[in-house]
This record gives sequence, structure tokens and C-alpha cells, in this order.
Amino acid sequence: MTSWREGQAGDLCLLLLPDEAEIAALAARQERLRAHFGGCPVHPVHLTCDRFELPENKDPAGLMAALRHFFAPIRPLPLTAAGLRTIPTAARGHILKWELVTYGRLPSLLDQLVQLLASYSARLFYAPQQQPGLVTALADIEQTDVTTWHGRWPDYLFTAAQVALSRIEQPGKYSLLDQFELTGYQLRPATSADYDFLYNLHRSTIREYVDDIWGWDEARQQDRFRQLFDPTARRIILFDGQDIGVLQLAVDEKELFLGLIEILPDYQGRGIGTAVVQDVLAQGEESGVPVRLQVLYNNPAQHLYARLGFAVTDRSETHLTMQATTMRATVRHHP
Repeated sequence: MTSWREGQAGDLCLLLLPDEAEIAALAARQERLRAHFGGCPVHPVHLTCDRFELPENKDPAGLMAALRHFFAPIRPLPLTAAGLRTIPTAARGHILKWELVTYGRLPSLLDQLVQLLASYSARLFYAPQQQPGLVTALADIEQTDVTTWHGRWPDYLFTAAQVALSRIEQPGKYSLLDQFELTGYQLRPATSADYDFLYNLHRSTIREYVDDIWGWDEARQQDRFRQLFDPTARRIILFDGQDIGVLQLAVDEKELFLGLIEILPDYQGRGIGTAVVQDVLAQGEESGVPVRLQVLYNNPAQHLYARLGFAVTDRSETHLTMQATTMRATVRHHP
């Protein structure tokens, strides 16, 4: 349930925070804003994903375990400011916030977090799905007209590298309940030394569906794989330091073609493939081009693609062609 109100003692806050290495640069940004708007800097700089309360029978430790599982495949998230916004509050006067761009990975991430909190019957007081992400820079500001600030937008702000759960003790004072770093999956270039891994990966993920349509001929499949093998076109997906999958993405000015994504069966169902595809979709959105793929008609991966916004645009006897037309949101440029 969502019913917006200002923060009060006892509210829980789910936050994304920058890496330690970016704190000094953010503090310098705040000082430049303070010289123009007055007020005082808010530390630490963070993105509030949501503010909420849990029912008495729900343990924050259980929620934190679910959050660790949810964020496990998600990589550190670059955040970009689209402009400034002022908001009046009862406890801290007018506050000045950076308003984040509404394209890329952030909107879907915030929506997923709302769903996760809802599964814990959380009562939400800060609804990011109804507004862009906001990052507070200053409190108790004196100048509230943001058009007097001659900033250039969009402007990189920081990379969210940590997740924190905190509790409001009183306005402006918080206690940290738990915190962890974002690591997520990684990508590395494939090499010829990955041949055996990539073939075994391919066989373990696609054999069932190929066998159902054509029948699986091991010798023929090995020969075909060998003929088409080009490591320069592929990247190995790593998770927890292990090679667990492959991504092949063709990029041009008209589209992104997701030629291949395969995840080892032992690592499926953990959100890794979803995170990879969502990052590809974000790349397409930021480039202003659609993302296209083909999938065997009997491969259940098509249902994942459909949930992520792909629609069938063509069918053959064996394949579905699917496309996600991503639209980059208009960024407001303040004078």
C-alpha cells in the first residue's frame, strides 16, 4: 500500500549510496550549490529507493536477506542528473534535490523493488514509480528558484555501489541497520581458450529444444559450432568469480541485436539473465534504438523476454523474432 507522507521516526529507508571514492567529488558539488542556494549539505549523498514501514510480524532481517538475493546479479548503477527540484518539508525547510533521468536501468529497478516490498506487506511512503528518482543535495535552502542555476543537463552524478537499510530516529538522524556492496555479474572478452566451456554451455542450455524440433546430432552440432565459433563476438558472463554464461550483442545505429544469451542451468532462476537483458534494454534506450532477438519457438526463455517488454514481430517454422522498442525519455534542460 502506498500513501505518501514525510519521513518520521521509525520509518525504514532503502538507499543506494556512492562508492567511497566519489564522496569528495559529491561534497564539492554540494558546496557549489550551497554557495548559490544557501542551506546545508546533506550527508551521505544517496538515492532513496523507498521509505516504508513493515508489519509487526515481518522481520527487517528477513527483508534484508531478500534484498541481498535480489541485488546479487545487479551491477553498480550509474546515476545521471536531469536537473534540480525544490521540495518544501516540515522538518528541514525547503530541500534541493537532483532529479535523475528517467531512462536506463533505474525505472525498472525501482519498480521491482516496489514489488519486493509489497511482497513483505510494506506500507510505502515514498513512491518512486510515480516520480523520477531524487537525490537530496541541500536542506534549509534560501533560494528556491532552480531556474537561477545555470547547470548543464544531463550530468553524471555518481555510481550507486552500495545498498543500505536504515531507520529514521528523528528528522535528519538515521541508524544504519545493514549495508552491502553491489557487485553483480561481470563481463569479459571471450577467447579461443573458452571453446570447450562455450560448447558445453551451448549444449546444456539448448539441446532439449533442438532435440524436440530437429533431433540432436552430437557430431553435427559440434561441427556447426566449430564453423561458427568467433570468440571476438562474444563476452563471458561471470558471477561470484565463475564463468557462468555468454552474451553476444551486435550494435549498430539502427538496433541492438541480442544474438545470444546462455546461462548455465545451475545459475538459472537467480535473476542473472534478467539483469543482463535489462542492461541491454537500458543500453538500447540510452542509444534510442530498439533491441531485437530470435528465440526457438519452444524455448521458455520467450516468456522472460515477454515480461521484459519484448513482443513477437515475426514467426517462422522454428523461431520467433521479438523486439523491444525502447523510447528514451525526454530530459528537461533547465536554463
